[in-house]
Amino acid sequence: ESNTTFLVGAFAAMQRGDLTIQPGLYYIRKGAKFSESGAEVKNNIDYLQIPVLFKFSAPMGTSSRFYIGAGPAIGFQLSCKFVGSAVGLSASTDCEDFNDDEGGLTTKSTEFSGIGVAGLEFGKFAVGLRADIGLTNVYGAAVGDVDLEGDLKTSTLSLVGSIRF
Repeated sequence: ESNTTFLVGAFAAMQRGDLTIQPGLYYIRKGAKFSESGAEVKNNIDYLQIPVLFKFSAPMGTSSRFYIGAGPAIGFQLSCKFVGSAVGLSASTDCEDFNDDEGGLTTKSTEFSGIGVAGLEFGKFAVGLRADIGLTNVYGAAVGDVDLEGDLKTSTLSLVGSIRF
């Protein structure tokens, strides 16, 4: 299931006509939520993400612009937790607690993704949508010395507001 999280950060915009190159630095939380028989487990993975977007914009009226863009991003994992609750009880644990000498679940320290953006700029403000599609697996798994290949990638859709200085 989807999980409501957040992102916060800053970017620089280098504009040349209608084309903008926009490198950024963001703290972003990704994850998932699982529910079954009254129990709920959330997986929160925090990243320091560095995207580089290429945006095209066009005027809409006298004081606003429509923009659309895309680009790559790399995320460096800062933390990973599982948080669970059922029957009024709750608990949390680090993702690394699911890994030992016998194998288990590991999280990857970096994630590569593709970013797509679209929105409106008006004056110093902007509002838009941001799609973040993971290109690399988030988890690895092993049983003893045997690595198990999985295909678990993140995807997020964010409503983003910004103020330009």
